[in-house]
Amino acid sequence: MTDYHEYTWRLVDGWQVLPSDHPDALPDKIGVCDLFTQRGYSRWEDDAAAIGSMEIWTSSDHPRFPYFCFVSLPGDRCLTVWIADDLTMLEFYRVYGQVGELGRMRTQLEYIGEVAQKLFRAQHGHDPSGMCRECDPFAYEQWQKRRAEARARKVAATQQGATP
Repeated sequence: MTDYHEYTWRLVDGWQVLPSDHPDALPDKIGVCDLFTQRGYSRWEDDAAAIGSMEIWTSSDHPRFPYFCFVSLPGDRCLTVWIADDLTMLEFYRVYGQVGELGRMRTQLEYIGEVAQKLFRAQHGHDPSGMCRECDPFAYEQWQKRRAEARARKVAATQQGATP
């Protein structure tokens, strides 16, 4: 089960622990996403699959905290951060927005690599680790030379073995 720690973040005084008796404190740690959807929040930024990721929720109806962020940490821990206004959200995102950026970039690069491999296979009819005359003419010619030399050696060895 995830260990939640709740905070507010403000421009002037930074991080403050959100008391457990605060009206916005999470009453139930299970079904948190459903809870925020019921409270009128919707996801704005989501990278929840990566460790060190940030998930930002927004609400136009909440009187005190229109922004709420989950920041996941290693060890199944999660910071929950309440943010009171737009300027504070911009500053929070400027300071902490890079959380999870490496995970997002890795995911995007894996996707781009998969698409490039599919395109290569469609164009060349073989795996990208292989070669053909079109994709690597020099390597293809070298491979053809080695094959011809190997055939010539095999023929020569067969002929030498056949003569008395």
